Amino acid sequence: MPVIAAFLVTSLVTWMLKIAAAGTRLVQAPGAHRRHESATPIVGGLGMFAGAAAGWLWVPGQIPMLALMLAAGLALVLGLWDDLRPRSHYARFLGQIAAAGLMVGAGGVVLTDLGQLVSESQLFLGKWSVPLTIFATIGVMNAVNMSDGMDGLAGSLCLLAVMGVGAVAAVGGDWLKVAYLGPIAGALLAFLVLNLRIGTQVRAQVFMGDAGSLFLGLLMAWMFIDASQGVDRVISPVTALWLFALPLCDAVRSLIRRPAQGQSPFQADSSHYHHHLRACGLSVTQTLWVSLLTALLCSGIGIWGVYAEVPDRFMFAGFLGVFALYLGGMEYLVRVLSNRPQRVIGRRA
Repeated sequence: MPVIAAFLVTSLVTWMLKIAAAGTRLVQAPGAHRRHESATPIVGGLGMFAGAAAGWLWVPGQIPMLALMLAAGLALVLGLWDDLRPRSHYARFLGQIAAAGLMVGAGGVVLTDLGQLVSESQLFLGKWSVPLTIFATIGVMNAVNMSDGMDGLAGSLCLLAVMGVGAVAAVGGDWLKVAYLGPIAGALLAFLVLNLRIGTQVRAQVFMGDAGSLFLGLLMAWMFIDASQGVDRVISPVTALWLFALPLCDAVRSLIRRPAQGQSPFQADSSHYHHHLRACGLSVTQTLWVSLLTALLCSGIGIWGVYAEVPDRFMFAGFLGVFALYLGGMEYLVRVLSNRPQRVIGRRA
């Protein structure tokens, strides 16, 4: 029932907002680094929040649902504020700190250890727990935001991550985690119906906007931390890296490359992996499939590590190896593309 409620409410609210958005600022027109074909309502985030909240009403009280809705709602409002009138990077950063702080303070969702990352003993964070939790949460929020540059991409990657954590939790019998993840999956499915290029739908009918990407980013951070901490953890922290490998690798690469080129690390541009794949001649659908198959492979490795009981330090070393391959592959692709004429691929294509 929670999944169905989330799907139906998201569909209804998004449809209503799509109609009402025409006379508001909640429409994204083509231009600058945005290369979509026509003005598109950016109301998907609002619809997903409404749907997820409706589904969460069915979730048992053992989970701090009010704290989850407050923290996610603050992230949504922060993104909506930016959708209506773009704010400075500093204002966005402070807002993200506030949302992450609410998750920590009201929800009690905190990184207390990093698992057996360097030895057979748990690597506890001690006094660094709260600062690193806030840092990690902001990182995930921006990773989702950076992934929202092509129809269907960010929503599909988040849905894949939710399904991965939910599957492991279900196998382990942790139905409380499955209960609050279900509405997120239902809301994402409803959004993707309008955001994917499927059937006769040749372009996205709605975008999630910054409201949606920051809302989903907060949810992803909550989910990964909640699932990887405490005595009832269903995954280790390093497994979370594998389950969200593609957005994290892309975000870290951007945060390294942009300052190295004298740019703000938060400045939107057209240098993400999906832009490079599009510049190679792949269609939006082909690029989406390549991205999802890559993400599915990484998720599969992460989940395999859980059940094969591979030590965290080996899984972490493997992840660093994959990240190094990603960096090298992207730099090679950039050099190849720079040596031939190409059409410009904007932040959203």
